[in-house]
Amino acid sequence: MCWILLTIQQRLTPVLLHIAQLKSKQIALRVIQQTVKEHVDAYRYAPSDWITWHYDQRGKVSGMELNERTVASATGHLIQMTDHSIQALQGFKIYIPISYALQSPFLNSIGPRVPVEIEPNGTTQVMIGTRMKQAGLNIVMVEVYAKVMTEISLWFPFQQVSENVNTEIPLSVSMVFGEVPQWGAPQVPSSSEPTQGKD
Repeated sequence: MCWILLTIQQRLTPVLLHIAQLKSKQIALRVIQQTVKEHVDAYRYAPSDWITWHYDQRGKVSGMELNERTVASATGHLIQMTDHSIQALQGFKIYIPISYALQSPFLNSIGPRVPVEIEPNGTTQVMIGTRMKQAGLNIVMVEVYAKVMTEISLWFPFQQVSENVNTEIPLSVSMVFGEVPQWGAPQVPSSSEPTQGKD
């Protein structure tokens, strides 16, 4: 009898653990995304807050740089806020029905459930970066995004596993019309008005 129970456990545990990892990661991602959204909504950033644009004598965008002051301030706030949100998951439990592993719809509502507890593991890291993407003929989309990285532990019956949680969340999007600009300030920047719009 013990051999049968051990065999069942060995077959069910990997499936249930995989489901637990997926569900816990979804929960952590939702928490991070909501926290970053709250920060962006609170500060009401404009594209010009993130990027300093440089123009040539024709008024065309010739170069751009990340605004270091905005990046430093936002990074600090986001680290504090997202880390606080992840730490709030301490002791949060999810319950995985054994029927998921058995693929038995009959047991979905009456079958036993395996408790899995989430525990933050380490501190949250935030990096703010940019990327450019072609959005049409002579149109470039410039996106500023936050990359959030953290780690959580899952307390599964009789074992503990760690799960990395990484996500990239857009903070600002601008459309640049004309030639693809270069990162960094040109040697002779102009004070002309920008030829760029907000998406």
